[in-house]
Amino acid sequence: MTLASHTNDKVDVAIKSIPLPHLQAESFALNVNANATGIYKLTLRDIVAIPRLYDVWLMDNYKKDSLDMRQNITYQFYLDRADTSSYGSNRFTVVIRQNPAYAYRLINFNATKMQEARQVQVAWNTANEENYTNFTVERSTDNGNTFTALGGVAATGAGTYSFIDKSPVNGNNLYRLKQEDINNTISYSKIVTIQYSNLSNQIVGNNLSIYPNPVSNNINVSLTSQNMTSNSYNIRFMSTAGRLVKEATSSQPSWSGSTESLQPGTYIIQVFDNKTQNIVGENKFVKL
Repeated sequence: MTLASHTNDKVDVAIKSIPLPHLQAESFALNVNANATGIYKLTLRDIVAIPRLYDVWLMDNYKKDSLDMRQNITYQFYLDRADTSSYGSNRFTVVIRQNPAYAYRLINFNATKMQEARQVQVAWNTANEENYTNFTVERSTDNGNTFTALGGVAATGAGTYSFIDKSPVNGNNLYRLKQEDINNTISYSKIVTIQYSNLSNQIVGNNLSIYPNPVSNNINVSLTSQNMTSNSYNIRFMSTAGRLVKEATSSQPSWSGSTESLQPGTYIIQVFDNKTQNIVGENKFVKL
């Protein structure tokens, strides 16, 4: 039995190279022939350099049959020299196509303050990224109006990746992950916010009064500075890891509200002047 593939101009070749298909399947015909009528086998030795994302199918156009060659490497068939449809270049076709079950997925994306330095660790977990997915960590310092690329991370198939932002700014640092898959499709993760304030002195901390502290349910927040310039304040409840867990606004330098939705633990309240976007008060409290 002889077996060959075709070039685009119908020339038989023993070796054929084609690019991996993107969204559309790629196929090529096999030219099979034999000197005698009989039962023959096609056996796949190995699949090399084709990511698991791709299925490889052998299509028998004569028998209207197909074989998933990742699951079954041998196909037995009958070739009849008296029937020209049972051999030649029209009987078998190899089809390579993407399997959606193995498409790239982002499992989670987070950012946390590092304990040993004023830095932020951005981390994410993925599935099916292999070595052909491109990652770029982006940051916004203007509340999400614009994002700037901090750096890229090469996919290796490890499933777990991280990036260190060595220079977070005072105020809001909004992080997101830009992902480009094998089809050149770009997607973005959720946005995670990390906040920093310049507490080189205790003025900001002394500006905010919290009571009761510890608190079981309702909490009262009051700015104690006499130099108030704003008539609108943004009040943010942060976990000790720097995650925003609750947010409120107030037209007065004082606010009261419920902490019922918060889990027991230690939290930081930060108050921002909406006119200047500067932090004007910060303090800690304990939720019972």
